[in-house]
Amino acid sequence: MTEITTHPGSCCETPKQHTRMRFAPLTWLGLSRQRRGLTRLTEHQLRDIGLTREQAEAEAQKPFWDVPLHWRN
Repeated sequence: MTEITTHPGSCCETPKQHTRMRFAPLTWLGLSRQRRGLTRLTEHQLRDIGLTREQAEAEAQKPFWDVPLHWRN
């Protein structure tokens, strides 16, 4: 059986989870900036990364906490 240890005053069960939670606001801020940046790209730049204007606008409208699934692991 695996023992679960918690950090005093922490909501997380493992050091990895604690670290992830500590840096989450910085990650969310960066993601939010990147999403807003999509709206400033030209049509040519959007085409280069495989997005349409509509897709870029839809991504930019997502809330900061809506992160990609692979980030949640």
